[in-house]
Parts: sequence; C-alpha cells; structure tokens
Amino acid sequence: MIYSMTGYSNQTINIPLESGTLQANIILKSLNGRFFEATCKLPHVLSHLETDIGKKLKHRLYRGNVYCTVFCYNPHIFKSHMRPSQSMINSYLDAIANIQNQYDIPGSLDINRFITLPHIFETHEEPIPQDVIDQIMNTIDTLIDRLIEDRKQEGAALQKDLEERLSVISNAITKLEKRSKEVLKERREKLLENLPETSQSNDESREHQMHMIHSQLDKIDIHEEIVRFKNHLENMYACISSEQVEKGKRLDFILQELFREINTINAKCSDSQLSNLAITIKVELEKTREQVQNIV
Repeated sequence: MIYSMTGYSNQTINIPLESGTLQANIILKSLNGRFFEATCKLPHVLSHLETDIGKKLKHRLYRGNVYCTVFCYNPHIFKSHMRPSQSMINSYLDAIANIQNQYDIPGSLDINRFITLPHIFETHEEPIPQDVIDQIMNTIDTLIDRLIEDRKQEGAALQKDLEERLSVISNAITKLEKRSKEVLKERREKLLENLPETSQSNDESREHQMHMIHSQLDKIDIHEEIVRFKNHLENMYACISSEQVEKGKRLDFILQELFREINTINAKCSDSQLSNLAITIKVELEKTREQVQNIV
C-alpha cells in the first residue's frame, strides 16, 4: 500500500465552559516535502501545545510539510473579568499630582476623562482546563486518522499509475534484451565475415584479430546492465507491495539506479530499435519519478 504525502481534514468543535461555549475550527493539511516539517498556527492561549502537537503529527504522518491550524471564533472566552490596573492608576495619579505641585496648575480630573486613559483596565487569561486540552488533542487525533485515509485514497491512485508505468518499462526492457542479443549476434557474424583467412602458421595474428572482435562486441554488450536493471525493477515492485509506510525515499533511490543503468544502456546502443526502446524507458522512468515525489 502506498500513501500520498498530500491530504486534508478539518472539524469544528464546541466545548462548553463556565464562561460560555468555546467554538474552534481545527484544520490539518499536508503537502509534499523531502522531510517532515510541522507548522502550527494556534491562538496565543494554546501556543504551549505546539510542541506536543508537532510530536503527535510526526509520530503518525512520517513525512511531508504538515500544517495544523486552530482558529477560535471567541478567543476572549479564556480572559478573566476586566479589573482596574492599580499600579497604572497610582502612576497616573502620582504623575498628575506632581505636575500640579511643580507648575502650580489648578483643576481636577473627573472620572469620565480618567477612565479613557490608556491601560487603566486589565484582563488576564485564565489557565485552560485540562479537559479542554484533552478534547482539542483528541480532535487532532481524529483529524490525523482522516488525513491518513485521504492519503491512502490518493496513494491508491498513485500506485495504479506506477504499476502501469512499470509494466510499460518491464515490457520495453524485455524487448530491449531480446533485440540486444540479435544485434550482438548480427555484429559478431558480420565481424567474422570480414575476418580474412589466415594460414596455420599465422595463428598469432588470427588470435589478435579475434581479440579485437571480442573487444568490439564487448563495447556493445549490455547484458550485465540489463540484468542489473531487471533486478532494480524487481526491487521497485517489492517496495511498492511491502507493508512499510515510508517508501518514497527508497523508491527514489531505486529510480536513481534504474536511470544509471538505462543511461549506460543508451550510451552503448548501436541500433535504432535499441535506442528507441531505451528512450521509451527513460521517459517512463521520468514520469515515475514525478509520481514518487508525492509518496510518503
């Protein structure tokens, strides 16, 4: 089973409190990424949960850029009742008395003007009850389950596409292997036809010529590359069908080996049919690599 790195889930929750009902919308989204990276956008009152949420996401989602957003429709619900700031009021009164005494300025400040001064009143955020935190974290667990299911569904489509492309590659390498044997045989026969007849007394010269023929044939012999390519292809199939969740990086490494072998094959091709088959394989491998970039 293959899992995509992209997924989305969200849920709105209502948590009853003594001061009212907390309404929050929690959104979980994951996108492609080389590694795992979590970004949490939380209200200030919930900011202390960022580390715990990040650990929870990494433990279950493994890879990708994951975004967790918690939006509270009534964020002031955790603030205490407004009360006068004694220290600020005393500072204002002392400053006003100092101005009047130093500069002999008469007059008085009535309450209507006084309460308009900045920071006369203050509020404090009350600690969040543990049961509220538990409900938020449990909701995130539920959203992770849904996001994984979303990844799984998209992964099934990716797997189908990969298997189709690997089937094309497998058929092409089979044809390429068959054609390479024909080319090698044709080239060998042609070289032997052009080999001049030599007498028994000139065995050394004939041996040298045979060595040259084998050397030329070795330059176009791609048997070893084809064997390695087919082995890597089998590893690709095995990785896709394995129960392991994280497969993207391993598949990417296998693809690098497949590219290395097909590039060598293409460089040694001395036949148009072989070149066309090699190009077909490279095109499918490139498309496969694009899809593998989406896999966890």
